[in-house]
Amino acid sequence: MGITGTYYFRVIPGCYDRRIIQEISSLGHEIGYHYEDLDMVSKRKETVRRRNDCEYHEYLAGEAFNSFRKNLEILRDIAPVTTACMHGSPTSRYDSRLIWKYYDYSNAGIICEPYFDISLEDILYLTDTGRRWDGTAVSIRDRIYDRDTGFYSGWIRKPVPGSAMAANETAMALNNRLRFRNTGEIIINLASPLFPERLMLTIHPQRWNSGACGWIRELVGQNIKNVAKFFLRGIQNYTYQENP
Repeated sequence: MGITGTYYFRVIPGCYDRRIIQEISSLGHEIGYHYEDLDMVSKRKETVRRRNDCEYHEYLAGEAFNSFRKNLEILRDIAPVTTACMHGSPTSRYDSRLIWKYYDYSNAGIICEPYFDISLEDILYLTDTGRRWDGTAVSIRDRIYDRDTGFYSGWIRKPVPGSAMAANETAMALNNRLRFRNTGEIIINLASPLFPERLMLTIHPQRWNSGACGWIRELVGQNIKNVAKFFLRGIQNYTYQENP
Protein backbone atom coordinates (compact mmCIF):
# COMPACT_ATOMS: atom_id res chain seq x y z
CA MET A 1 0.00 0.00 0.00
CA GLY A 2 2.99 2.29 0.38
CA ILE A 3 1.81 3.59 3.75
CA THR A 4 4.46 4.28 6.36
CA GLY A 5 4.13 5.33 9.97
CA THR A 6 6.14 6.24 13.02
CA TYR A 7 6.64 3.50 15.60
CA TYR A 8 7.32 4.92 19.05
CA PHE A 9 9.28 2.70 21.43
CA ARG A 10 9.59 2.92 25.19
CA VAL A 11 13.07 2.09 26.49
CA ILE A 12 12.05 -0.35 29.21
CA PRO A 13 12.15 -4.16 29.51
CA GLY A 14 9.34 -5.78 27.58
CA CYS A 15 9.04 -2.89 25.10
CA TYR A 16 12.59 -2.35 23.87
CA ASP A 17 13.62 -5.07 21.41
CA ARG A 18 16.57 -4.25 19.18
CA ARG A 19 15.70 -6.88 16.56
CA ILE A 20 12.10 -5.68 16.19
CA ILE A 21 13.17 -2.04 15.94
CA GLN A 22 15.70 -2.91 13.23
CA GLU A 23 13.11 -4.90 11.30
CA ILE A 24 10.51 -2.12 11.42
CA SER A 25 13.08 0.47 10.36
CA SER A 26 14.20 -1.73 7.45
CA LEU A 27 10.62 -1.71 6.15
CA GLY A 28 10.82 2.06 5.69
CA HIS A 29 8.98 3.14 8.82
CA GLU A 30 10.20 5.90 11.13
CA ILE A 31 11.38 5.08 14.65
CA GLY A 32 10.51 7.50 17.46
CA TYR A 33 10.99 7.67 21.22
CA HIS A 34 7.92 7.07 23.43
CA TYR A 35 9.21 8.95 26.46
CA GLU A 36 8.17 8.67 30.10
CA ASP A 37 11.33 9.97 31.74
CA LEU A 38 9.74 12.32 34.25
CA ASP A 39 7.61 9.51 35.62
CA MET A 40 10.58 7.12 35.82
CA VAL A 41 12.83 9.69 37.50
CA SER A 42 10.14 10.65 40.03
CA LYS A 43 9.87 7.02 41.16
CA ARG A 44 13.60 6.92 41.82
CA LYS A 45 13.59 10.21 43.73
CA GLU A 46 11.40 9.33 46.70
CA THR A 47 12.07 12.52 48.69
CA VAL A 48 11.45 14.74 45.70
CA ARG A 49 8.38 12.80 44.64
CA ARG A 50 6.52 13.97 47.74
CA ARG A 51 7.11 17.62 46.95
CA ASN A 52 4.92 19.84 44.83
CA ASP A 53 6.72 23.11 44.19
CA CYS A 54 8.44 24.72 41.22
CA GLU A 55 11.99 24.26 42.51
CA TYR A 56 11.61 20.51 42.85
CA HIS A 57 9.74 20.22 39.57
CA GLU A 58 12.64 21.94 37.84
CA TYR A 59 15.10 19.56 39.52
CA LEU A 60 13.07 16.55 38.39
CA ALA A 61 12.82 17.96 34.87
CA GLY A 62 16.60 18.25 34.71
CA GLU A 63 17.05 14.64 35.78
CA ALA A 64 14.37 13.59 33.30
CA PHE A 65 15.98 15.49 30.42
CA ASN A 66 19.27 13.71 31.11
CA SER A 67 17.40 10.41 31.02
CA PHE A 68 15.62 11.50 27.83
CA ARG A 69 18.91 12.12 26.04
CA LYS A 70 20.45 8.85 27.22
CA ASN A 71 17.47 6.84 26.01
CA LEU A 72 17.54 8.66 22.68
CA GLU A 73 21.13 7.54 22.19
CA ILE A 74 20.12 3.93 22.89
CA LEU A 75 17.51 4.11 20.13
CA ARG A 76 19.75 6.05 17.77
CA ASP A 77 22.28 3.27 17.96
CA ILE A 78 19.71 1.26 16.01
CA ALA A 79 17.95 3.78 13.74
CA PRO A 80 17.64 7.55 13.20
CA VAL A 81 15.29 9.15 15.74
CA THR A 82 14.09 12.72 15.23
CA THR A 83 10.61 12.63 16.81
CA ALA A 84 9.40 11.86 20.33
CA CYS A 85 5.92 11.33 21.73
CA MET A 86 4.82 11.31 25.38
CA HIS A 87 3.76 8.05 27.04
CA GLY A 88 0.70 8.74 29.16
CA SER A 89 1.77 6.91 32.35
CA PRO A 90 -1.81 7.18 33.72
CA THR A 91 -0.91 5.98 37.23
CA SER A 92 1.73 8.69 37.64
CA ARG A 93 1.07 12.14 39.07
CA TYR A 94 3.70 13.48 36.70
CA ASP A 95 3.04 14.31 33.07
CA SER A 96 6.35 13.80 31.25
CA ARG A 97 5.60 16.81 29.01
CA LEU A 98 6.34 19.02 32.02
CA ILE A 99 10.03 18.58 31.05
CA TRP A 100 9.48 21.08 28.28
CA LYS A 101 8.62 23.83 30.69
CA TYR A 102 12.31 23.88 31.56
CA TYR A 103 14.04 22.36 28.52
CA ASP A 104 13.70 22.24 24.74
CA TYR A 105 13.69 18.86 23.01
CA SER A 106 15.18 20.45 19.88
CA ASN A 107 18.44 20.61 21.83
CA ALA A 108 18.38 16.81 21.79
CA GLY A 109 17.88 16.68 18.02
CA ILE A 110 14.10 16.20 18.17
CA ILE A 111 12.27 18.09 15.43
CA CYS A 112 8.71 17.13 16.37
CA GLU A 113 6.67 16.21 19.43
CA PRO A 114 3.17 15.60 17.99
CA TYR A 115 1.29 17.02 20.98
CA PHE A 116 3.28 20.26 20.64
CA ASP A 117 4.12 20.67 16.97
CA ILE A 118 1.20 19.50 14.83
CA SER A 119 -1.71 21.90 14.39
CA LEU A 120 -5.07 20.16 14.39
CA GLU A 121 -6.91 23.01 12.69
CA ASP A 122 -7.33 20.87 9.55
CA ILE A 123 -6.35 17.45 10.94
CA LEU A 124 -8.66 15.00 12.69
CA TYR A 125 -6.91 13.34 15.62
CA LEU A 126 -8.06 9.84 16.57
CA THR A 127 -6.55 7.68 19.30
CA ASP A 128 -7.44 4.18 20.46
CA THR A 129 -6.50 5.04 24.04
CA GLY A 130 -8.87 3.15 26.32
CA ARG A 131 -9.47 0.61 23.53
CA ARG A 132 -12.05 2.90 21.97
CA TRP A 133 -12.08 5.82 19.57
CA ASP A 134 -14.22 8.00 21.84
CA GLY A 135 -12.29 7.43 25.04
CA THR A 136 -11.71 11.02 26.17
CA ALA A 137 -13.56 10.37 29.43
CA VAL A 138 -11.14 7.58 30.33
CA SER A 139 -7.94 9.21 29.08
CA ILE A 140 -5.74 10.89 31.67
CA ARG A 141 -3.42 12.65 29.20
CA ASP A 142 -3.88 11.52 25.59
CA ARG A 143 -6.47 14.13 24.65
CA ILE A 144 -6.88 17.57 23.15
CA TYR A 145 -6.56 20.53 25.53
CA ASP A 146 -8.72 23.60 24.90
CA ARG A 147 -6.14 26.17 25.98
CA ASP A 148 -4.74 29.46 24.83
CA THR A 149 -1.01 29.46 24.14
CA GLY A 150 -0.70 32.03 26.94
CA PHE A 151 -1.07 29.14 29.39
CA TYR A 152 2.49 28.18 28.42
CA SER A 153 4.02 31.65 28.66
CA GLY A 154 6.61 30.45 31.17
CA TRP A 155 7.62 27.35 29.23
CA ILE A 156 10.90 27.03 27.33
CA ARG A 157 9.21 24.96 24.61
CA LYS A 158 5.79 26.25 23.69
CA PRO A 159 3.14 24.35 21.70
CA VAL A 160 2.03 25.74 18.36
CA PRO A 161 -1.47 27.27 18.23
CA GLY A 162 -4.05 24.65 17.35
CA SER A 163 -1.97 21.72 18.61
CA ALA A 164 -3.28 19.09 21.01
CA MET A 165 -1.65 21.02 23.86
CA ALA A 166 -3.12 24.38 22.85
CA ALA A 167 -6.15 23.72 20.69
CA ASN A 168 -7.90 26.82 19.40
CA GLU A 169 -11.53 27.22 18.36
CA THR A 170 -10.92 25.85 14.85
CA ALA A 171 -9.12 22.73 16.07
CA MET A 172 -11.70 22.05 18.77
CA ALA A 173 -14.62 22.49 16.34
CA LEU A 174 -13.19 19.97 13.87
CA ASN A 175 -12.29 17.36 16.46
CA ASN A 176 -15.53 17.70 18.41
CA ARG A 177 -17.66 17.47 15.27
CA LEU A 178 -16.40 14.02 14.28
CA ARG A 179 -16.66 11.39 17.02
CA PHE A 180 -16.66 7.65 16.39
CA ARG A 181 -17.43 4.69 18.63
CA ASN A 182 -15.90 1.96 16.49
CA THR A 183 -13.68 1.41 13.46
CA GLY A 184 -16.65 0.62 11.23
CA GLU A 185 -18.02 4.12 11.77
CA ILE A 186 -14.68 5.62 10.72
CA ILE A 187 -14.60 3.57 7.52
CA ILE A 188 -18.17 4.55 6.62
CA ASN A 189 -17.47 8.25 7.18
CA LEU A 190 -14.29 8.35 5.09
CA ALA A 191 -16.44 9.15 2.06
CA SER A 192 -18.26 11.97 3.83
CA PRO A 193 -17.53 15.52 2.60
CA LEU A 194 -17.21 16.49 6.28
CA PHE A 195 -14.26 14.14 6.77
CA PRO A 196 -11.01 16.13 6.55
CA GLU A 197 -8.30 15.31 4.02
CA ARG A 198 -5.75 14.73 6.77
CA LEU A 199 -5.95 12.34 9.70
CA MET A 200 -3.54 11.63 12.55
CA LEU A 201 -3.91 8.26 14.27
CA THR A 202 -2.40 7.05 17.53
CA ILE A 203 -2.57 3.27 17.62
CA HIS A 204 -1.39 0.85 20.31
CA PRO A 205 -0.48 -2.52 18.69
CA GLN A 206 -1.68 -4.65 21.62
CA ARG A 207 -5.23 -3.42 21.04
CA TRP A 208 -5.24 -5.08 17.60
CA ASN A 209 -4.18 -8.57 18.65
CA SER A 210 -5.40 -11.21 16.18
CA GLY A 211 -5.09 -14.08 18.66
CA ALA A 212 -8.18 -14.91 20.74
CA CYS A 213 -6.34 -15.10 24.09
CA GLY A 214 -4.48 -11.82 23.57
CA TRP A 215 -7.63 -10.09 22.31
CA ILE A 216 -9.70 -11.19 25.33
CA ARG A 217 -6.91 -10.31 27.76
CA GLU A 218 -6.71 -6.81 26.29
CA LEU A 219 -10.52 -6.44 26.32
CA VAL A 220 -10.90 -7.39 29.99
CA GLY A 221 -7.76 -5.64 31.20
CA GLN A 222 -8.49 -2.37 29.44
CA ASN A 223 -12.09 -2.24 30.62
CA ILE A 224 -10.86 -2.56 34.21
CA LYS A 225 -8.26 0.17 33.61
CA ASN A 226 -10.91 2.44 32.09
CA VAL A 227 -13.00 2.33 35.26
CA ALA A 228 -9.95 3.26 37.34
CA LYS A 229 -8.93 6.08 34.98
CA PHE A 230 -12.47 7.48 34.90
CA PHE A 231 -12.38 7.96 38.67
CA LEU A 232 -8.79 9.23 38.64
CA ARG A 233 -9.82 12.01 36.25
CA GLY A 234 -12.44 13.08 38.77
CA ILE A 235 -9.96 13.45 41.62
CA GLN A 236 -9.00 17.07 42.11
CA ASN A 237 -5.25 17.68 41.85
CA TYR A 238 -4.57 14.06 40.87
CA THR A 239 -1.88 15.48 38.62
CA TYR A 240 0.18 18.45 39.73
CA GLN A 241 -1.40 21.74 38.81
CA GLU A 242 1.48 22.84 36.63
CA ASN A 243 1.05 19.76 34.49
CA PRO A 244 -0.78 19.93 31.17
